[in-house]
Amino acid sequence: MTWKIANSCADCMCPEIQGAWPELPPTTPAWWGTFPNLNHGGTFNQANGGVWAISFAKWVMFTLKGDAGAAEYFKGSGATKDGWQVKAKALDRVPVAH
Repeated sequence: MTWKIANSCADCMCPEIQGAWPELPPTTPAWWGTFPNLNHGGTFNQANGGVWAISFAKWVMFTLKGDAGAAEYFKGSGATKDGWQVKAKALDRVPVAH
C-alpha cells in the first residue's frame, strides 16, 4: 500500500513519485495527492497541521481503523474538495483493520 503527498510538481520529490507511479502494479492500493502552490514544508505550519495533517489522520483512520468516513475522503471527492489533485488506484483493496 502506498500513500504519497507532494506540494506541487515543483516539489523536489515529484519527479521520483511520477516515475514510480506507473511501475506500481494495478492491484497495489495507492493514493497520490499533490497540493499546488506550497513549499516543501506543506501545511504543517497552519493550525492543526492544515490539510496535510488532516489527510494523514484520515489515512490512518481509513487503513488502520476501517473508518468509512475517512475511506470516503480518499475514495470519493473529500480530498479534491480540500484542494488536493489526486491520483488513486485499487483503494477498494486496502486491507483495513476491524
